[in-house]
Amino acid sequence: MTTLSNSTKFISSSSMSDSLVLKPFSVNINEVIWSHPLPFWTQCNIDGATLGCPGKATCTEIFRNHALFMGCFTLNIDQATDFHAELMGFMQAIEIAHRNSWWNLLLETDSSLTTLSFKASSMIP
Repeated sequence: MTTLSNSTKFISSSSMSDSLVLKPFSVNINEVIWSHPLPFWTQCNIDGATLGCPGKATCTEIFRNHALFMGCFTLNIDQATDFHAELMGFMQAIEIAHRNSWWNLLLETDSSLTTLSFKASSMIP
């Protein structure tokens, strides 16, 4: 695990007790190193989640450039799947970026299915 900040490179690690709890579940832990976007780019990190599938859902976006937090947004959705919540987050992020004239937009998500759907638009419901 890495501490995320634009002014530090300190690395934090999970506690030993966290590792012991996860070991019986064969959980793979991959270190992710975050880096700020290039100048003149806006980065948006998107996450969607549901309570049940389908179920009550939300998607959240956080926007920043190479130096500053630019804003965030959360959208509550009555009924959705995880894929639908992530997809709604992508669409909302694009609308917000367009409204703010953030033309160089980097979208990040942990949903490979959502990313794939933008490469193969026939997948989008």
